[in-house]
Order: sequence, then structure tokens, then C-alpha cells
Amino acid sequence: MLNFFNKSLTNTKKFYIITLSTKKGTIMENRTEEKVICEKNNCEINEKKKIKISKNFVIEQIKRYFCLLFGLIIISFGVAFTIKAQLGTSPVSATPYVLSIAYPKLTVGLWTIIVNSIILLIQIAILRKKFKLIQLLQVPAVIIFGFLIDFANFCMKSLVVEQYWAQWLCCLLGILIIGVGVSFEVSTGVLTLPVEGLANTLTKVIPLKFGYLKVICDIALVTIAIIISFSATGKLQGVREGTIIAAIFVGILVKFFMKGIKPMVEKFFNAKSKKYEQ
Repeated sequence: MLNFFNKSLTNTKKFYIITLSTKKGTIMENRTEEKVICEKNNCEINEKKKIKISKNFVIEQIKRYFCLLFGLIIISFGVAFTIKAQLGTSPVSATPYVLSIAYPKLTVGLWTIIVNSIILLIQIAILRKKFKLIQLLQVPAVIIFGFLIDFANFCMKSLVVEQYWAQWLCCLLGILIIGVGVSFEVSTGVLTLPVEGLANTLTKVIPLKFGYLKVICDIALVTIAIIISFSATGKLQGVREGTIIAAIFVGILVKFFMKGIKPMVEKFFNAKSKKYEQ
């Protein structure tokens, strides 16, 4: 309830000192003329009630980002297994992996950072002013992810897979691990990697569902990887039958694992905690 107001002129802008009666006491605030519509003794306030972020919500968000990091660690080892299998990696890693073969001065992890940074720039170009600054957190996420891939490859450098059946076993294990990692990443609900971010961005300008656009993005990345492979090495490398299997089954595995992983992580997050305190 509004008790009274005074009006003053400062730097050609009108400000109102408003006294509000609330259940917790009296609050005095300075508000600009744009935020207050005054008609004689009645004032209508065009401003949302002030809120304070709760401590529980902050703790929950920290847990979510730690869970995201855990998911990225799992995905990076899955990618490392598919690389060791030499039957092709997942569509998301296909372009960086082919680039690391064609231009070996940079590692798979560094190429992952470069490729995903370009994808983020495409998001910005599409959305322009509608691009939310919070999405820039994709940059540190993908940098961490790139270094994690290199770390996983370093940990598995002694693993040598030569027989075809063993390559398939290693590839399928990698795809399974990627599915688990992506499930943790998606369950956090705070951030996605640039490829998923691009698919989500395209939903705002193309009348198609996220799932269809994600498939289109995956196909585009595999196509780019094939073009780079032939143009830089003269033959097909880094994209094989394992890439196709990964494209088909990673999404299916994510849906399957989400049934068990999402309730588990939500319990860990204590998702019922209130976001705001009034």
C-alpha cells in the first residue's frame, strides 16, 4: 500500500521517493518517473517486488555445475574410447578428430575448443541482440571439455586395439559411456555444449522440433568432417561405421539412462529448495 510520495527534479529526470507499507514494515525507495505512474494522490507502481536469491538455491546451482563437470569427464573418456577403436567417433567429435588427423600440430581437445567456439559464434550471429549473455558460459565449459578429452586420451595412450572385434567392443563401450555422460549433462539443466546450443538456437528461427534440428546439426558436422578428410588427406579418415552407430544410438541411450539418472541427480540437487526468498 502506498502512503505518500514526494517529487524532485535532478538532472532533468524526475524521481519519486516512495514509502511502501508492507507486512514486514515500511520501505522507502527512489524510483524514476518511468517506473511510477502518478495521478493526483494515487500511484501505480510498475515494478516487480524485490526478491532475494536464497542460500539453498545457490548451493543447488553449485551442485548442478559440479554434476555438469562430472558429465563432461564421463563424455571425454567415452570420446577417448571411440578414438582408440579407430572406427570413427560420435558426430559431435567427428570434425575435431578429423582436423587433428589432418593437422596434427593441434590435439583433438584443442580442435574441439576451436570448432565449438565457431559454433557459438554462429549462435550469436543468428540471435544477435536476443543472445543471452549467460550462454557465454558455454566458452569455459567447452574449454574444460577440450582439455578433458586430451587428458582422457593421455590416460589411455597405452591402450592398443588391433583386432576388428576388439575395435567394435571398444567403440560400443565408448558410445555407452558417452550416453551416460550426456545424461548427466542434460540432467543438470543449466548449460549445454555449443552443438546442442546451436540446435536450440535454430528452434527459434526454424519451425522444427529440437530433436530434428539436432539430427541436422549432427549430419552437418559429419559432412564437414568428410569434406575436410578428403580435401586434406585425400582419403576418408576419422569417419567410419562407428560414427553412424554413435549417431543412431547415443540419443536412444540418453533417453534410457535419463530414466534412472535424472531422479538421482534431482535428489542430489535437492530440487525442491525454493529459488527465492521474499
